[in-house]
Amino acid sequence: MPKEVSSQNNADQVDIPGDLTAELRKLKHAYETLSSNREKEASAQLAVKDFLWNQLRTMDRDHMALLRIKEVEAAQATEAAQKRQQSIEELQVAARKKDDEIARLRAQVVVAENKVTSQKRRRLGCTFKIFVKIPTLDGKTIALEVSDSDTIFSVKAKIQDKEGIPAGQQRLMYINTLLVGSCALKDQNIQIQEEDILDLVIRGMHIFVKVRAGKSAVETVTLEVESSDTLQSVKAKIFDQTCMPPGGHRLFLSGKLLEDSCTLADYNIENDSILDSDVRSPWPSEMLRLSVKTPTSMSSSMCACARRRSTISRQRFMLSWAFPRMSSASCRVGSTESRLRMGNPC
Repeated sequence: MPKEVSSQNNADQVDIPGDLTAELRKLKHAYETLSSNREKEASAQLAVKDFLWNQLRTMDRDHMALLRIKEVEAAQATEAAQKRQQSIEELQVAARKKDDEIARLRAQVVVAENKVTSQKRRRLGCTFKIFVKIPTLDGKTIALEVSDSDTIFSVKAKIQDKEGIPAGQQRLMYINTLLVGSCALKDQNIQIQEEDILDLVIRGMHIFVKVRAGKSAVETVTLEVESSDTLQSVKAKIFDQTCMPPGGHRLFLSGKLLEDSCTLADYNIENDSILDSDVRSPWPSEMLRLSVKTPTSMSSSMCACARRRSTISRQRFMLSWAFPRMSSASCRVGSTESRLRMGNPC
């Protein structure tokens, strides 16, 4: 019995290594199969990676080529736009030049038409319309009906009738040129056309001075002054019109004595104020005031003084001294060319 058991055990021990070897072969075969599969998968993944990488590089090359093409196209478009802009600017310059030329030709046509109209108007004696710009805050402009025969004085009178501005305070300007004199509009150096605009300039303020010309007679003198004028300069202007010496009288405002060194603004003297003159040292009764009436029928604003007993030659000399443009030889006392008027005592 024990011998059988021992032999069986020996047989079993002989079978165990064979089984292990077979199992080892199976495991080795499975490992080799698995390793082969992994290598195949890795090769496949590597092939996919290479394919994708090649695709990426191809796409990158295509993108760079497309980008370069777009840059070239953008540069060409920019150059074309610059050329187009330059062409537009040249066309605009040409259009402006053409507009300026058209405006110049139209202005010449208007000037020619105005000249023709003015000539027709002069032949027919018709009136025409001009405009006067009044110096107000709103820049008021008025229209006046005038004719070529109207003088600057008559135009000022029409402005006075329409706006109430005294003609003596008006100065009319046309293209920075002062219009003066009694000549007709057609005789002015600057031809005033229809619908032209004149600028009105208001002179300085005016005050009135009541001057005693005798024991009871009172003469009112109108003076054009500025607020900055002193009372001494006002007296000088009174002397220009009345020959009353500045030191021979005093000036009062509402009974208040005015100092010579003060200005009109110091006493709040405004436009159309009335001053009184008090004669302190009367002139000798033999002194006369001389005024001149010229052939143009316009009296000068200046005067001269002479004694009642002075000769005609002496009076001529005084007039030529007071009026430098008038020579003593051309001054004829009492004639129609120049009349010497004996006024009140100075």
